[in-house]
Amino acid sequence: MRVGVLSGMHGSLCSPNFPEPYPRDTQLRWNVSVPDGFQIKLYFSHFDLEPSYLCEYDYVKVEAEGEVLALFCGREQTDTEAVPAQRALTSPRNSLSLLFCSDFSDEERFSGFVAHYSAVDVDECSERSDEDALCDHFCHNYIGGYYCSCRYGYRLHSDNHTCRGERRHRLGRRDPQLIARVHHEYSSVLRGALLSRDMIHGWGRNVWVLTCPDSAVDRDLAVTDSGA
Repeated sequence: MRVGVLSGMHGSLCSPNFPEPYPRDTQLRWNVSVPDGFQIKLYFSHFDLEPSYLCEYDYVKVEAEGEVLALFCGREQTDTEAVPAQRALTSPRNSLSLLFCSDFSDEERFSGFVAHYSAVDVDECSERSDEDALCDHFCHNYIGGYYCSCRYGYRLHSDNHTCRGERRHRLGRRDPQLIARVHHEYSSVLRGALLSRDMIHGWGRNVWVLTCPDSAVDRDLAVTDSGA
């Protein structure tokens, strides 16, 4: 069996010889993977395989995490149950495989298939129950991952998930530094948190300008903190 490997954020694959008829007695597998923090969305723009009961002859099988996500065969023009049509498949994690098999006895020639995949961001924060929460207090999703933060009066533990009941250091007039905890993680995203200048002696006027890479957000965001 021939095996192909695809690891980009998006891509396409097709049956051998497409758009000419695919060969008989062929097995070909594609292993698709994207970075952690993403899932894979897969769909077909063309599908034309030999029809058969329960896809016994020629077929495309999509698998992930040891389970079969879909088994397809048939022709888009005539079959409605076994062809993918407009259906999009999503992997449970960041990898899947696609297996194409043809038997040795096609009486008619079929053109095969074209499939496309793309990485889809996983919102880790919204897909968890309270019992299985990733963070003690607050969970913040960003493109490709997440991070945790704590309520005021608590400190984030070194495991980056647990909040401890320790008072943070407060800023007074003798310590006038501006706090702007902005964490840059160049997996094409900007993430972080902003705090006011002085939490005891009132508000000043602070302006933060947050700039994301063009691939993530196509504009700058200006945040103004004003007061008396």
